[in-house]
Amino acid sequence: MATFKLSLNVSVQGTPIQADALSHARRALQKIGMETRSRWAELIEQSPSIPREQKADYVQSLTVENTGPLQVSVYSDWKYAYEIENGRPSRALKRMLDTSMKVRVSTSKKNAG
Repeated sequence: MATFKLSLNVSVQGTPIQADALSHARRALQKIGMETRSRWAELIEQSPSIPREQKADYVQSLTVENTGPLQVSVYSDWKYAYEIENGRPSRALKRMLDTSMKVRVSTSKKNAG
């Protein structure tokens, strides 16, 4: 199962950071992560290409996680998330159509129905 992930890392160079500045930065990153999850969920709900039955599962799978002192990740490990975000693999429709009861072709290759 693939994971679709968005990460935000902040690094500070130079003088040491004071404790309260670090806590403010952590809270700001957490808010950014929550806002990112919220916007991602809105885009899922608005997308016409995602089937209605799958939208709720996809939104529920969105996770915000603090992965380091100044790092937050928003990800989905839902089984179809990677396919939805990057495109679903192609399928050979000829095999499906050859076995379908709805599509019948006569021996002269004309539509029999």
